[in-house]
Amino acid sequence: MPFYYYIFLFVLVLIILIVLLFLIATRKNACDLLFMEGLKQENLGHLNEAVIIYEEALIQTGKFKFRRNFKYKIISKIRVLHTLIEYEGTFRKISNQ
Repeated sequence: MPFYYYIFLFVLVLIILIVLLFLIATRKNACDLLFMEGLKQENLGHLNEAVIIYEEALIQTGKFKFRRNFKYKIISKIRVLHTLIEYEGTFRKISNQ
């Protein structure tokens, strides 16, 4: 086989690898999808459902070691939502009295 066939084969394999790496890198993870669903529920006002979904997303981020900032973002969202739920509960108790 002539040398330029090897070069062509090498370039073809390299292009295939680059395309595969791009597809893997741009794919949405389960934790990203759960986070977006949690945001949607939070915006709709379903805070309890949003907390449950955020906690599921937090469990999913445990599988990825390099997503530390994303994990802290989810934890802070959960804290804020727990505070809001507690505030709404006390507000309802006060308004019912």
